[in-house]
Amino acid sequence: PYPTCVPSSELVGLDPIFTLAITQESARLLSGPAETADVRKPLDYDLVEVIPDPAFEPPAFYRVRLNGGTTGYIKSTDGYWAAGYTMTVTRRPDGWRITAFYGGD
Repeated sequence: PYPTCVPSSELVGLDPIFTLAITQESARLLSGPAETADVRKPLDYDLVEVIPDPAFEPPAFYRVRLNGGTTGYIKSTDGYWAAGYTMTVTRRPDGWRITAFYGGD
């Protein structure tokens, strides 16, 4: 039901609204929300579940959970939201117009 940048076969068991696709090789899963934190694991194009954390607005790091349950932090620039953008197009007397554009659901 969601437009997504990830094939639906890869999203089994994941909510695309809370899923990030890591967009590079060797992104670092960190032990804390800082560049200097210990590296727990390199991530190569993995899918990760974002654990919402209102303390980081806008976040420089996301707290995430891997498929096996391991948690850590990644830089927010290391991934792309699996749920794509949605837009509403409305026909008006002067023609078709985009009337809403937003990310996710």
